[in-house]
Amino acid sequence: MAYAIQSTWILLAPTLMAASIYMELGRIIRLTNGEPHFIIISSSKITKVHVTGDIVCLLAQSGGGGLSAAGQSFGTGIVIAGLVMQILIFLTFVAVAALFNIRVNRVPTPKSVDVTKDWRRHLRALYVSSGLVSFRSNIRLAEYAEGFDGYIYTHEWCLYLLDMR
Repeated sequence: MAYAIQSTWILLAPTLMAASIYMELGRIIRLTNGEPHFIIISSSKITKVHVTGDIVCLLAQSGGGGLSAAGQSFGTGIVIAGLVMQILIFLTFVAVAALFNIRVNRVPTPKSVDVTKDWRRHLRALYVSSGLVSFRSNIRLAEYAEGFDGYIYTHEWCLYLLDMR
């Protein structure tokens, strides 16, 4: 039982991290005065849409993880569906962030060129953390898709390098 709980929390960690990344982009957009010029929808809606999608993914992954731990074979399928949704939502978020970045660099706002506001450093950190969360989610997807006798699950180096279990 303790292993099942531990495995579920490790599965859910990137989802919780993604929520904070979503909120950071909204703050960067407001800091640079990028609304409504450089984004499709308002920064608060970007955060709300992605966090809502993240909550749905969290529920799917935790429910599927619980069912899988209880011995229900379809639980793994639910986890995989939750991971695929999370990756797709995350890709749309990164596309929105990249679009904002491209547009604000083409036509800078007065606040975006203010040297006291180091928003570019925060945006780079957002890209790096997004890449790491995406990498982790893709590895988890591969692990669940392979099953308990797949390569990732059966090789010890994956445990140490990827902290997957």
